Amino acid sequence: MKRLKGSSLAVVLSAAGLCFCLLSAFRMTDVLCITQGCSVYEDFSVFGISPYWFGAAAFLMLLCFAVAWRGRYLTMVAALFLMLDSVFLATQILFWPCMKCLIVAVLFGAVMAAAMIQEKKTWMKWVMAIWFVLFFVDMAAVAKESISPWPVYGYDAAPVHLYFSPTCPSCRGMIDALLAKTDAPTQIALYPISKNSEDTGKIMFLEKQLKNGMALKEAMALCMQVKDLNMTYNMAYWRTILNTFKNLSALSRMGVTHVPFLVAGTSFWSNAGKPVSLQDDCPVFSKNASGLCEDTKPGGLKELFKSK
Repeated sequence: MKRLKGSSLAVVLSAAGLCFCLLSAFRMTDVLCITQGCSVYEDFSVFGISPYWFGAAAFLMLLCFAVAWRGRYLTMVAALFLMLDSVFLATQILFWPCMKCLIVAVLFGAVMAAAMIQEKKTWMKWVMAIWFVLFFVDMAAVAKESISPWPVYGYDAAPVHLYFSPTCPSCRGMIDALLAKTDAPTQIALYPISKNSEDTGKIMFLEKQLKNGMALKEAMALCMQVKDLNMTYNMAYWRTILNTFKNLSALSRMGVTHVPFLVAGTSFWSNAGKPVSLQDDCPVFSKNASGLCEDTKPGGLKELFKSK
C-alpha cells in the first residue's frame, strides 16, 4: 500500500513538473512573475538552451522511473536533481529570487518526498533538509520583495521618491528643497518611516491632514511643528506601524540605513534648485526624536539616481 501511494504521488508530481517546465519554456507562465528574478533569468540559457528545457527533461526522467516504479533509481535520480536545485537556490539567495524557479523547486522536493515514502536513508534526509533550508530562505526573500512600499503622499509611478522621517532634521531640509520646485507636488511621492512614537504620531497627523484636502506644503509644515500628540493604540495606529514597516523593508532591500533617501530622475533633480548636501542624516533605527541625530556618522545625504 505504501509503495502504491508513493508511486502514484511521484507520477502525478513528475507529470505536473513536466507540464509546468514546458509551459514556462514557451513563456506561458509569465503571469506568475512577481519578483525581479523572473525578468533577470527569463533570457538566461545554458549552451543556448533555457533551463526550463533541462527541467522538463529531468521531470520526464523522473516520470519514467515513477511509472515503472523503479524505487531505488527514482530516489537516487530525485536526490541528484534536488542537489542540483539546491545549488540554484543558493545562487538565488546571493542574487535575485525567482518565483517560477521556486515552483519548479517545490515540485522537485515533492517528488523526492514521494520517493522517500518507501525508502528512507540518512543521507537522503540530509539532502532534503539542506534543500528545505535554502528553499525557505528563498521564499522569505520573495515575501520580502513582494511587500510594496506605502506612500503617504503621491503614487508609485512618480519620478521622485523620498524616504523620510518627520523628526529627522535633514529630511526637513530635503522636503523644503523639493517643495521649492513649483510643480513638485505632482512629481513626488513621500514614503515615511517611523523611528519612534513621535514619528508615528506625526505620520498619522500628516495623513489625516492630506486626506482632509490640505495642500502638501501646508500639511508638511504643520506636521513638522506639531507636538504633544495624544495617540491611541487603535486600528489606525497599527495600520500606520504596518505601512511604515513596508517602507523600512523597501529601504533594507536597497541596502539603505539612513534617511533622507532620494530616488529621482536626473532631469527633475538637476532643475530642482540648489543642491542639498546635509551632514545630519538619520539612521533609520535611531530613536532620537528631534534635533541632530547624534549617533550618525558623517557621510552626508545618500542619493540614488536612476534613469527614466
